[in-house]
Amino acid sequence: MKRPYIGVTGVSSPEEVTAARLCIPEDSNHALMVGCLVSEKSWNGIPVKWHHRHPDPSRLSLLFQYDPKVINLVHYHAKDSEGLAERLDEIAMKSGPYLHGFQLNMMWPDRAEMAHYLDLYPHHFFVMQFGVGMQKAADFDPKTIVAVVKSYADLVSYVLLDPSGGRGEEMDTTFMRRVLTLLVDECPQVMPGIAGGLGPSTLHRITDLIRDYPQLSIDAEGRLRDRDDHLDTTLMMEYLDGAFELFSE
Repeated sequence: MKRPYIGVTGVSSPEEVTAARLCIPEDSNHALMVGCLVSEKSWNGIPVKWHHRHPDPSRLSLLFQYDPKVINLVHYHAKDSEGLAERLDEIAMKSGPYLHGFQLNMMWPDRAEMAHYLDLYPHHFFVMQFGVGMQKAADFDPKTIVAVVKSYADLVSYVLLDPSGGRGEEMDTTFMRRVLTLLVDECPQVMPGIAGGLGPSTLHRITDLIRDYPQLSIDAEGRLRDRDDHLDTTLMMEYLDGAFELFSE
């Protein structure tokens, strides 16, 4: 059964996962989402810009721990969908038995490749990241964005509206509301999520959205890092505590 989640992306050590799990209330309707970044480059051992956010692929299975209150996702970034199903299969085999699926951080992922992967792993699911590139291609028009999501509705379980892409840039909550209003009405089978500049000091900006969309998922990355781009566990736990509290009100 699909559950909304409160996410932390850019996790790279088992100790960070353990700290995050301590923040989950026993009675929460939301799961914790543990997001591990994998890109074409990091998978092939090529240095990446945000190397502290990309764990060694050989350690993925150590990061995805069993907990019924946790959703474990690989956030996979690639330029195109060529060989996507095969690559995701390789990553899944490295990720261990507690992987739940993938967030696809790419433009227009290929439907046939996605369907092929789900044939191989029918118990997994996809999150579609609708990033700034796709939003720009849709002319930032909520109707067009929702139409695109609907065209993937048989293959994705969640859509994450994410104009920041890990850079910590704050979302336009008015625009998010316009998209969410249409999305919830016209595409109820896909669970909505938002990201963009979330952290312990900015959660107040989405209080009204949480009130009006209690099944909303959220994700945070850039605002949880220190000046050396390491995940700051204090900031992470403050964000998680605050987010779980907001969703419980």
